[in-house]
Amino acid sequence: MKLISHINKLLILLLLSIGVVSPSYAGLFDDWTDNQLCEWMDQPSPPGIIESLVSKRLIICSKGVAKQWGDASNTLDGSYSFTLSRFNPSEGSRDLGRGVLEILDGKISVAKESRWLDTSSTKYYDTFKGQIDTEGNIIASFDVNALHGKGSPRLVGFSGSMDELQIKGKFDDYFEMIIKIKPAKSLEPVNKVGEAANSFDGSYAFIIRTEPTDGEKNIGTAQFIIKDGKISVARKYRWLQTSSIISYDTFEGVIDKEGNINASFELNPIRHMVEPKTIKFSGSMESLQLHGRFDEIMFWDNETKKYVVDENFYTSFYDVIIDFKKEKY
Repeated sequence: MKLISHINKLLILLLLSIGVVSPSYAGLFDDWTDNQLCEWMDQPSPPGIIESLVSKRLIICSKGVAKQWGDASNTLDGSYSFTLSRFNPSEGSRDLGRGVLEILDGKISVAKESRWLDTSSTKYYDTFKGQIDTEGNIIASFDVNALHGKGSPRLVGFSGSMDELQIKGKFDDYFEMIIKIKPAKSLEPVNKVGEAANSFDGSYAFIIRTEPTDGEKNIGTAQFIIKDGKISVARKYRWLQTSSIISYDTFEGVIDKEGNINASFELNPIRHMVEPKTIKFSGSMESLQLHGRFDEIMFWDNETKKYVVDENFYTSFYDVIIDFKKEKY
């Protein structure tokens, strides 16, 4: 019986390699040893399901022999935003999803909030399992579908590093799957701002943008006027894509002699019908940036004629960044 089972597995692997059999047969290889999987990895073009199983088991293959991945390390614990895409040289890249990776004690999972996945239900993010070692090397696996409107999620193994800020895996012989990573910026603590000072009085051009973007690189431009340490927005040169430019009249800010800035601004920073809210900003002349956060997003509901929470909206907050620079005359 064992010989028959082994022959069946070899036949299935052969069919997998030419794309005839679904990777749903992966469970048949659960009793294979790590070295047996690695013998297949030593082939010029190992079947994708074998690559995925190797990643799932957190092993490294070298000349047909399995080695355990480095121990999980908490050195890089934290939150990291990511985008998921597929790639083929003839088609280029196409975004498929985004979310937040949570690393705790070196174990990697996908946070429940801020999920978006275009090809299947976001519940498949629950299948994501990964590990990172002290050197920042990452190995992970994830049930994911690269196709729109057809096919089904399959186990894909990923590997990469924090140095590269990405991990890659093969969905099949056509599509490569890429997860690009970047640290999720937490709001900087608000500096205690002293009394308003005229040390930085003058005019400053600025642009407004969001992270993540909402389809546009910049959503607004205008000019700060600082007089006696009080900051307002000039009435000329105003442009704002997501709200009326009258919103600029709500901007109030103060800067102290050290260049620390606190400000507030009532704004809708995204291209959706949502309730504007007062965003608190902080920053400094040293960074030439102000940071704020637009969260607890409320959407207009035509049925109830009021703003409500939309639990299906994939982003739970937007960081709003104002970049500015001194104008030269």
